[in-house]
Amino acid sequence: MKKISILLLYCFAFLSVNGQLTNRLGQYFDVEGESIQGYYDLDYQPEKPLEFVYNIGADFSPGYYYTSDAKKIIGFIKYLQNNSDFKFKSSLEEKAITIKASQSIGFVIGLDSFTTINYSDIIGRNKMPFVHNQLFAEVIEETGRLTFYKQFSTNSSAAGILYYVKTDTSKRYFLFPHKKDDFKDMAIKIFGNSETIIKGINSGKYTGEDMLNIIKLYKNSILLETQGKIFLNSSFNETKYSEHSSYYGKVVSFNDSTCRIVYFENTDLKIYEGEFSSFRPLVKEGTFIYYFPNGSIRKKIFFERDKPISGITYHDNGLKHQEFTFVSGVKTFKSVSNITGQQLLNNEGEGKESIYDTLNNRELIFQYTKHKLTDVYFIDENQTKIHQYCQNNVRINMFNELQREFQEKITYPIESIKNNDYGIVLLKCQIDPKGKISKSQIIRGINTDLDQAVLNFAFYIRNSGALEPGKVDREKVHQEVIIPFRFSLIGFTRTGMYNSNFWTQQGVALLYSIIR
Repeated sequence: MKKISILLLYCFAFLSVNGQLTNRLGQYFDVEGESIQGYYDLDYQPEKPLEFVYNIGADFSPGYYYTSDAKKIIGFIKYLQNNSDFKFKSSLEEKAITIKASQSIGFVIGLDSFTTINYSDIIGRNKMPFVHNQLFAEVIEETGRLTFYKQFSTNSSAAGILYYVKTDTSKRYFLFPHKKDDFKDMAIKIFGNSETIIKGINSGKYTGEDMLNIIKLYKNSILLETQGKIFLNSSFNETKYSEHSSYYGKVVSFNDSTCRIVYFENTDLKIYEGEFSSFRPLVKEGTFIYYFPNGSIRKKIFFERDKPISGITYHDNGLKHQEFTFVSGVKTFKSVSNITGQQLLNNEGEGKESIYDTLNNRELIFQYTKHKLTDVYFIDENQTKIHQYCQNNVRINMFNELQREFQEKITYPIESIKNNDYGIVLLKCQIDPKGKISKSQIIRGINTDLDQAVLNFAFYIRNSGALEPGKVDREKVHQEVIIPFRFSLIGFTRTGMYNSNFWTQQGVALLYSIIR
C-alpha cells in the first residue's frame, strides 16, 4: 500500500491533467545546490548524478535484423563492430547464432541502425582494401538528398573510423579520404551548398576528425532551408520519429558556424532558445532565453564556451527578479527584487525574500548574505523548519561506492532498452538530522520501470549511511533535496548520455568496440 501511495504521488507531480509531461515542478535545490526555480529546464545537467550506464551491444541487447529477402527477425544482438557479422538470439535463453553481412540487408540495435554495403559499390575502395565482400556500416544521418554512413574498420590496412556518403539517386557509396587535402576536395564537393561548412573547411576549422559535427551542421542547414523540425523525446534527446517526440526544435539562423535553435513543446509552446557553436560535444554560446507558459521571459543565461557567466531571472509579470554573475562557479547576486519591483538587498548584499510555491502550496524564505544565497527554508505541516539550501548542505558520503552499488544493483529493464528510454529521474528526499530519508517522491521521471528502480534504490540509500545531514551553525537540520539519477544508453554513435546531444564522442564507440 505504501508503494502504491508513493507512485500515486509521483504521478500527480509528473503528469498534467491531460496526461502529458509537465515541466513545472515547484521550487527545489538538488544535492549539489543547483536551483530548480519552479520549472524543470530541459538543458539541466546535474553536476554529480547517480548514473546507470548500459552499453548497447556489449552483451546481447534488444534489436532486430532483416534477412536478405527483407524479412524482419526480432530478438537480441551482440555486435563487435568487425563489419562482417553479428551474434543473434531470438531469446536470451537460446544459443547464439552468427549472422553474416551476406545473410542480412541490415539490423537495428538500440539507438543505432546498420545496413549492408557491397564492397564493389564503394568509390575509393582501392585505397581501403577489405577482406570481406560485404560489410556492415552504420546509418548515422539521412538529410536532404544525402545519407551518411560510419564504419569502424579492423579489417583494413588503415584501421579506424571510415565515413561514406550516398545520394538518393545513386547505388554507390563515396568514401571520405583520410588525407587532409583529399578530404577537403571531397568535402567541398559534398557540402558545397553550405557556406558555413565550406568556410570552416577552408580555414582548417573542420577536418576529417570533425565529420560528425560537419554532418550535424549540414543537417541543420537543410532544416533551416526547409523549415523542418528536430524531434526530441521526453528526455529532450533527438529521435528520428515524430511519433516518439514530446518536443521539437527549429533552426532559425546560422551565423559564422553558430547555429540558433528555438525549442517548443509539441503543443507549439515555446520553451527556450539559444545558439550552439558545436554539437559534438554540445556547446552553448551567447544568451539563452527561457520562457514562461504565458510567453514572457523567465530567465536569460549568458554562456561562454558552455560555461554560464551571468544571468537574469524574471517574475511572470515581466519585472526583473534576480541579476547575478558566476564568480569561480559561485552565483553572486547583484540585485534581487520582489514581484512589485522592490529591491530586497541592501548595499552589503543582505536581505530576505518570500516566494510562494503554488504547486506545493508552501511559502519559502530565501536569505541572502554578502550577495550570496545562504539559506532557503519552509515550515511544514508539523511546524518543522525544513531547509532546502543552507550553510552546509546534505552531502553524499562515499559517492563512488554508492555509484558502484547503483550500477551493480540495478538491471536496465529490457522494455526500456527496446523503447530507447533514458534520461534523468529527480527524486525528492527529506533528510532528517540523523541522515535518514524520511520521505521520498519522484517529481520527474522517465517511465514506470526506471522510476521504480530509483524508488527501490532509495530504500537502499536510507539504510546505507551514505547521507550526511545538512548543518546550520553546526547543528544538524532537516533538509529537502533533489537527488538526480541519470540512465544512459551508450550506443555506437548516438547516445542517451548528453541532453539534446545526438552524438557521442567518437572515442566512446571505438573504446567499447575494443573492450567487446
